[in-house]
Amino acid sequence: MGGSQSGERAMEVSDAGELQRETGFTAEEMQALQRTFHSICNRKEADGVIHRSELKEALGFHDSMFIDRIFRLFDRDENGVIDFREFIRAMAIFSENGSLEEKLIFSFQIWDVYEDGYISREELYRSVGASLFENDVKVSEDQLFELVDATFAVVYV
Repeated sequence: MGGSQSGERAMEVSDAGELQRETGFTAEEMQALQRTFHSICNRKEADGVIHRSELKEALGFHDSMFIDRIFRLFDRDENGVIDFREFIRAMAIFSENGSLEEKLIFSFQIWDVYEDGYISREELYRSVGASLFENDVKVSEDQLFELVDATFAVVYV
């Protein structure tokens, strides 16, 4: 698998200028992000790509739907791993270079579990539950349903 990592490094160097122009990152920021990428992708398998378990560990997440959603949004080509280009493009959204619209779309996509352009009661229930779980907040199912119902009551007034 070492060849894959070498190929990934070569790809990073050849695409650096294009990614810089696309994302607005400076050369120094790209180098820092490259170091971050390698520190994440080498946590479990030194194969030059980030696996779900490596991203989960790097972000300090529990095993919840949030890590699944974030991973899926980073993994644009849906091949089950995050390569350097996908990582840089995702980081650009979170940076000051990312537009408010990009940030809002990404946030919406995390909560839009069924990817149908809407956030249903069930999706909100699952998402809020996962968020509370990630933050070690304990609430009863009744409280969670109450929160979701109250949210929908406000939205549809």
